Amino acid sequence: MADIQDVFKQYVAQAELLLNEGKLKDAYNLCTKVLEADPENEGALKMKEKIADAALNFNQKAIDEKLKAFKPLWENGEYAELIKNLTELYRYAPHYGPLEEQLAQAQDMYRKQFAAQTKDVLQLYTQELENLLKEKKYDEMIKLMIEKNREALTNL
Repeated sequence: MADIQDVFKQYVAQAELLLNEGKLKDAYNLCTKVLEADPENEGALKMKEKIADAALNFNQKAIDEKLKAFKPLWENGEYAELIKNLTELYRYAPHYGPLEEQLAQAQDMYRKQFAAQTKDVLQLYTQELENLLKEKKYDEMIKLMIEKNREALTNL
């Protein structure tokens, strides 16, 4: 009859083969079985660490491909959509440098874009008010100010 430690070694060896085949989940499950019976099994602990590293590398490669696919969003200035997509990716590889850099850049560009749009809207609004003032259309000025204030409060 085989010693239990020999069985554990066989499970860890099988997990190594599965890892090499890219079957991370299966390899992880085998290590977990060993660690449930022997929580301090050195071979299973080391293998579990190797699996975690492989999963991280897999995620980072997949994220690199996604980052390349976002090029049209950058080119079209679709920073809100970029932030949404990059934030979604962040949960798969938190603290991954290239992802963090692009997320920070998208947030910065969005802030600038939003500020420029806000400035344009305020300039149009101010011009509209000035025209009404020149024409002495005070009631229309008041209506416009009330309307814009309601819009601003609705968008908070």
